[in-house]
Amino acid sequence: MTSRTLISGRAGVAVHFHAGRVHSFHLDGPQGLERRPEEVRRLFGDSPDVITVPGLYPKDIPARLEFEWRKQQALILCLLLLDRESNPEARLLAIPDLEESLVDPEILTFLRSRLFVAPLPGNADLIGSINRAHDHKASKLVALLEDVGQHQIEIARCRAAWDAVAFQDESQKEGLAFELVNAGAFHALSTAKPEQRGAVLIRFLTRPEIRPFNGWQSGLTAWANALSDRKRQFNRRVEEEEDEQHGKRGRSHRSAPARVLEEVLEVIDRQKAEIRQALSEGNRDRVREFAADLIDYQRRNDKPIHIAKTLCDLAQSAKQLGHHDLQLEWAQQAVDLVPDDGWSLVQLGDAFLLNGDWEAALRSFNLGRLHGQVEVARTGRAEVLKALGQLEESLQEYTATVRDFPQNAVARTGRAEVLKALGQLEESLQEYTATVRDFPQNAVAR
Repeated sequence: MTSRTLISGRAGVAVHFHAGRVHSFHLDGPQGLERRPEEVRRLFGDSPDVITVPGLYPKDIPARLEFEWRKQQALILCLLLLDRESNPEARLLAIPDLEESLVDPEILTFLRSRLFVAPLPGNADLIGSINRAHDHKASKLVALLEDVGQHQIEIARCRAAWDAVAFQDESQKEGLAFELVNAGAFHALSTAKPEQRGAVLIRFLTRPEIRPFNGWQSGLTAWANALSDRKRQFNRRVEEEEDEQHGKRGRSHRSAPARVLEEVLEVIDRQKAEIRQALSEGNRDRVREFAADLIDYQRRNDKPIHIAKTLCDLAQSAKQLGHHDLQLEWAQQAVDLVPDDGWSLVQLGDAFLLNGDWEAALRSFNLGRLHGQVEVARTGRAEVLKALGQLEESLQEYTATVRDFPQNAVARTGRAEVLKALGQLEESLQEYTATVRDFPQNAVAR
């Protein structure tokens, strides 16, 4: 008679069934303790990780139980490291244990199978975790986390497609999902090329642990169809149309290296969003921590010009939320990194302007103009002249900018404001009226 063993690494319990008898094995506890069948459920409690292992000999159960426990501990430590709300010291202490666990290929495979099931939650500190692992020279852990981060888009797509698959019995779907996770299906699909996903799922159709589930074949077929290359091309067209409607550059139909870059940018954008959230909450300590993590990460993975653009984006976020000192700090860092980047220079000029350093603002705008940002630099220079009370000079700068760049609504409203300050109210009203006519959505002009 074939035996079977139920094992939960999370609970630290294994239950062996053979010849009508039941025995329990406990991590660092009783081994081979005879049990009544009705006791089994209580032994496992609500543990979500119970697996069935057929044909396991009693003498081999303690070692297998310990191994399953090690896998679960590795997962717990990984989630602890990724949780930005966890104790900072505990997060650091998790790194060497994780790196040691990842020496075992089975544990690495186990963690991948779990971390690829769904996109990371909003409170996951992916970049901070990668940085800390890098500082500890935990190369295996860094590789795993970067792999997870760079596949977030595909992980989200695969999970959304799975969630959309309809089963008559949702409990059957949950059971099948558990087996698919254990088999590594979510990881395999998220990392496969779209045109290969059907073939990947076919491999799972033949697995014996999948076959007992009702609707498994139709369910996996529906999942494969949802992830097919034709479906993906349709989704790309939809995304491209949405991008055009929002005035964004489309990200569709890109080469494989471009898709990898896109996925890296998604990781960076995620961190920027966390920084903006912390800024809006006024949590400046967290803002500085997140920003330092982001820049450290980009220093290892990006070119200086891309880091400068990130710093300029952060400076704009700080400006919008009234943190002008942080705006100046980040804009200055961008210029320090790439002194000849015109965009960084005009951003620095804007930061100096809002911090009341007029001379420094003029210098930065003049340099920005020399390095290609003529239009923005000239409107910025006009703003500085206005702030200095040099209204005639400011009007001349604005008038020349409007002449050369008639679609610059900022220059046109700026010119109207200077005319008003000079007491030329009729001319100011005419400029405002013309701007509203040409830019009806411009709130400043209205």
